Amino acid sequence: MENLRPTFLTVLCILTFIVGSFATYFGISIYSNAEVLPSQFEEVFEQVQEQMAASNQNEEVTEQALNDTLASFTPDNLKKLGVSIALFSIVTIVGAVLMWGLKKNGFFIYIIGMICRIIAPMFIFGMALGSGFSILFGFFGAIAIVLYFLNLKHLR
Repeated sequence: MENLRPTFLTVLCILTFIVGSFATYFGISIYSNAEVLPSQFEEVFEQVQEQMAASNQNEEVTEQALNDTLASFTPDNLKKLGVSIALFSIVTIVGAVLMWGLKKNGFFIYIIGMICRIIAPMFIFGMALGSGFSILFGFFGAIAIVLYFLNLKHLR
């Protein structure tokens, strides 16, 4: 009975398998659609600009910010984002598989994958836009790392 995996660790690993698989699919999808996504973003940004104009917001500043953001969503950048999301999601899945087997090195592999997934958007899009992605990935990533850390005593 000494190799019994705690229920909490089992649930965390299963959640990582599910979320990691979805994120891998999402990354592949972004990569596959990188040529058409910029035009879809452009349509959305035009709608946002129209709504901002109707609400008497500071149109010049808003329009410049939206244009700068839109300029970052190039097919090349979207392909890089897609690859990084898929690759680092696979790394976190590998870490979870090792933790499923109660291997402590899985925790460190998971952290590497999560940190890379958090910082990659800043290298791809620059600090301003990339930070938004990083905050989103980082928030959930930090929670997952803390929860896995609480189970570190069960890993060997």
